[in-house]
Amino acid sequence: MSPISAAEAQAILAKQNIEYHVGQPEPQGNNASLPGGGIILKQYYGAQGIKIFKLTPKPGNKVNITVQEGTIKDGQGGLAAPISQNITVDR
Repeated sequence: MSPISAAEAQAILAKQNIEYHVGQPEPQGNNASLPGGGIILKQYYGAQGIKIFKLTPKPGNKVNITVQEGTIKDGQGGLAAPISQNITVDR
């Protein structure tokens, strides 16, 4: 399974109609690579909110996407609200 790049991750999110706005402010530690070729994208939204997108490659040219929403305080501490979306889709 090939690693997921930031550009591919953004394209996968767009294909699934998951909001990720390129050019919007991104917190420190954005585009962090994960073991096994996954990636984490973080993005501020609203006055105090943060979204954390985790994309993990799966066998059969699939990718698992989880989306968490939380506050900036939660996101900077590595925590977020419970997962609001968890799907597996084609790459």
